[in-house]
Amino acid sequence: MFYFLLMLCAGQILIIFLLMWKVRRLTIALQKAKLIEEKEADLAQHRLYQEEAAYVMTLMYEIRSAVAKQEQALHRRALERTQQALPFSIKKLRLLFTEEEVHTIQTFWQHYETYLRKHWLTEKGKIKSVFRGAPHLPNSEYGQMVIASKNILPIFDELLSNLNSSS
Repeated sequence: MFYFLLMLCAGQILIIFLLMWKVRRLTIALQKAKLIEEKEADLAQHRLYQEEAAYVMTLMYEIRSAVAKQEQALHRRALERTQQALPFSIKKLRLLFTEEEVHTIQTFWQHYETYLRKHWLTEKGKIKSVFRGAPHLPNSEYGQMVIASKNILPIFDELLSNLNSSS
């Protein structure tokens, strides 16, 4: 009887040991799966940040292009299609860019907002469709807008160049 109880206890101890071993193996497998999942999530987040940064840069080039069109003729629709304010909060931009790059992006948009406000926006905040004067008359409303367009382009080019060289 003693031998039987001893064997029964040994069998139960073996079963407990095997169960503990299996639990340990499953725990390790779950930890590995969790690490892989976290790495994939980090990679996905990194890719999203890259796409968002590229989106900001694309918007800036679209703005530059729209302003450049104003040198030749009125292209109101080109300006209407642009992003008139920063597309993301400063906090979000700091996740996407360095502090220096964020400052450059803010400066770019400040110049653009000033350009729009001074030359393109009506009192109601809409893009103008009619300008007084002619493009070759520097004192006319139209001529001032053309001059402002020509003057802001080198500023945009420098800011974009700074961003491209820092990335």
